[in-house]
Amino acid sequence: MVSKATATQSRAKKGSVGVEAVQGKLRLRLPRSLYGGKHKYLTLGLDDNAINRKKAELTASTIELDILNNAFDFTLAKYKPQKNKTRDDKPDTPLDLSEHWDRYTNYRRSQINEDNLWLDN
Repeated sequence: MVSKATATQSRAKKGSVGVEAVQGKLRLRLPRSLYGGKHKYLTLGLDDNAINRKKAELTASTIELDILNNAFDFTLAKYKPQKNKTRDDKPDTPLDLSEHWDRYTNYRRSQINEDNLWLDN
């Protein structure tokens, strides 16, 4: 049921989710019947390669299954790729300006000559 966009596109089955590559990135074309005849796309932010295309096809199949089971998430949050959280050291409370400055100068200290770093201690 998942259709692929190619150079010579054939019509996809009505109600199917299509996988398309636009400017080297993958997106899903959702059925018009869900949005009152309007085009709706879900941009995945994935490069167009074999592995990511399989991921996109799996997501498209999930959407089609949810449509059949009347469990489609119109917010599309369920189908968006999860971003990897790389840093867990975010402070719970906001930093004040002096704390930001201290972190910045400590970060820059290793990148510039000590003579160029002026600190007011």
